[in-house]
Amino acid sequence: MKSTDFIVARNDLQQCKVIETELPDAAALPDDALLVRVERFAFTANNITYAVLGDALKYWQLFPAPEGFGNVPVWGFGEVIASRHPDIAAGERLFGYFPMATHLVIEAADVSKRGLRDAAAHRQGVAPVYNAYVRVSGDPAFTGRQGDYQALLRPLFMLSFLVDDYLAENEFFGARRVLLSSASSKTAFGLAHLLIRCARASR
Repeated sequence: MKSTDFIVARNDLQQCKVIETELPDAAALPDDALLVRVERFAFTANNITYAVLGDALKYWQLFPAPEGFGNVPVWGFGEVIASRHPDIAAGERLFGYFPMATHLVIEAADVSKRGLRDAAAHRQGVAPVYNAYVRVSGDPAFTGRQGDYQALLRPLFMLSFLVDDYLAENEFFGARRVLLSSASSKTAFGLAHLLIRCARASR
């Protein structure tokens, strides 16, 4: 089986091409592996950041590509079309980090009712959030337009939450105001929302 992948030159992101990569057939999948068809994904300025920092923050190692090229990671949805894991059936939908490609093989581990982790060796050594997949079959929050919003906003809202938590844990370092230097970014919008809620709750 083949996957169609969109890849970019790591030293010149304007240079790109479409290639085909070999995938194992369903019958040849390793134990506990899933063959996932990528349904749709969000693409924003944040993905360009992943590419620019691909070497420094190990984003390029998540989805291997030919020498000198990289597959830009994206947040989106996939459907399991073949499964060798006893607790995951074909037809399940997953939300998480995908390559810009038509298919992905996931080595499922730490499977629970809510999600799973890709335990592939080449995907280790990065922040755990990038290897986590949420099981979203039948969840209306992840269907249709709501699903589009999830792909666009959920990943950066997680970052907003972490920044808000860090500030609160340190009692805002004694500050009474927070200045957001990137006020138009999705992370800033999310952080502003959380800071306002925090301020109202403390009154």
